[in-house]
Amino acid sequence: MLGKILRGLRGRTESASDDIPVITDVAENTPADKPFTPKPFAAKSAPKKQAASESPAALPGLPFMIRPLEQGDLPALADVFVSAIDGLTTRDYDESQRQAWQQKSNAANFLSELSEGVTIIAEHHDTPIAFAQLHPKTYFRMMYVHPEWAGLGIATLMYQYLEDEARIIGSEHLETHASDTARRFFESVGFKVQEEENVDVNGVSLHRTRMCKKL
Repeated sequence: MLGKILRGLRGRTESASDDIPVITDVAENTPADKPFTPKPFAAKSAPKKQAASESPAALPGLPFMIRPLEQGDLPALADVFVSAIDGLTTRDYDESQRQAWQQKSNAANFLSELSEGVTIIAEHHDTPIAFAQLHPKTYFRMMYVHPEWAGLGIATLMYQYLEDEARIIGSEHLETHASDTARRFFESVGFKVQEEENVDVNGVSLHRTRMCKKL
C-alpha cells in the first residue's frame, strides 16, 4: 500500500484545488466503525531547488508525515479547519458563508467528532498541517489542508490512505457530502454526483453535493 501511494506522489505537482475542505453533515445516529489503526509513514515529494526565504507551500521537497490522530493534535486542528475555509473556499463561498462554516470549530462537539472513526494527520516538524477522516467506514467525513500547504498533493495522499483502509476493512463503496470547492477533487478520484443540496450551517445556507464511489 505504501509503495503505491509514494509512487503516485513522486514527481507530481498539484493545483491548489486539489487541497480542499469538505462540508459534511453526518446524522447523530450514524453507526460507529469497527476500530482499526492506520500505520504512520513518512512521505516526501519531488525535490526542487528554491530560495531559503520561500514559504512552505513553495517548497515541495519538504518532508511531511501521515499518521493517526493523537489527542495532543486536537487544538491545532481547529486552526487548520478555520484557515482552510478562509484561504481555500473564497471562489465558492462568500464571507458570511465562510464565517458560519468556521463557527463549527467553536462547537462543543467539534473536537469529539475528530476522535471518531479514523482520523489521520499530515504533520511537518511535529506541527499538524492537514487532516482527514473516515467515519463510518464508508463515509469520507472531513478533509482540511492549511492553505500554506495547498498544492503539494497532501489531500491526494490522505485520500489514498483512507481509501486503502476502507478496502482493507471490507467497504464496497465510499460516500461524502462535498463542498463546491471539494467537488472538483472528488470527481478527480472517481466519485460520481448523486444529488445536489443546500444545508443550513449556523443559520446560513451552503450548497454541497452528495457523491459516491464504488470500490
